[in-house]
Amino acid sequence: MKIAKFIMSVALAICVCACEKEISDGGDPIDVQIAQNESNEILSFESVEEMEAQISALQQMSSDELSAWYAERDFESQYDALYRAAAEIEQAQSLDEALAIKAKFTPYFLYNDNPADEEMFNPYLPNENRDYAYVCNICGEVMIAGQIVNFNTITDIRDTHEYQITHDIITRASDPNITDTNILKRTVDKRKFWAEGRYTAENRYVQIEFTAHKKGTFGWNKYATSYHIRISDSYRDSSRYGWVKYGHFVSGYFDGVDQNLYTAAEGCWTPEYKSHTFVDVGQVKSGTVGAIQLYIYSRGTDVQGEGPLNISYYAN
Repeated sequence: MKIAKFIMSVALAICVCACEKEISDGGDPIDVQIAQNESNEILSFESVEEMEAQISALQQMSSDELSAWYAERDFESQYDALYRAAAEIEQAQSLDEALAIKAKFTPYFLYNDNPADEEMFNPYLPNENRDYAYVCNICGEVMIAGQIVNFNTITDIRDTHEYQITHDIITRASDPNITDTNILKRTVDKRKFWAEGRYTAENRYVQIEFTAHKKGTFGWNKYATSYHIRISDSYRDSSRYGWVKYGHFVSGYFDGVDQNLYTAAEGCWTPEYKSHTFVDVGQVKSGTVGAIQLYIYSRGTDVQGEGPLNISYYAN
């Protein structure tokens, strides 16, 4: 995608107002730009397809590459703003300060006010498509074909992706440890993580979604952490277990570190992942089952939290 120079223009609508989803397929093509909506910048794309292609490219970047991409454009994504809200709570010195921080971010994010869940200060993403948060601003906005589109359509916290992961019947807080096909959850003291398989039928690709929470002064909240992963020895030959190939996550290098899961019998550490980071495991052969067993623990749980993630998906 060709990135044009920055263009700063003032939009008519203020950030906290939702804009109608009017996406025009006509008109002359425009270069990807940075526009400005009052005090909040907006990424600009020619089409939804172009936006989704850029998101796919961002998801393939290392953490350093991703940070550099945003820094070059002086842009804070909705995901980064979400983590800024969580980090500010972690730094709060009093309940009053934490409440003030929550009030500051309430126009942009959803919060779970159920005391039983012990996460009243954990911000939730209201974006209808979690992947779009890579290019939306804090308000959930992006410019498509010259029109501002707001993807913050979720108003009930129970409809958010994160809530459905962390409060689903098989993953809620009352079940500290779960080992099942395509899901692993481990809890050690005030740290817990989820590693869950995801399958996309269109390209037969399998991914793992990593999520981590820690309990601080003001309850449970999301945070970024790294994971130690090793392949069960019997699964090192990808061709025997239904894969066209293992993805970069398994057979490639982690942020240039000279080690990989495929060859490191003792396992190795991932880069630091924010919660809900997706990583590719590989592509399943058509008409077969793709399977792999990974032993995983997070930096927060340490080796006490290690458990097996048994991935198994059938591809038509």
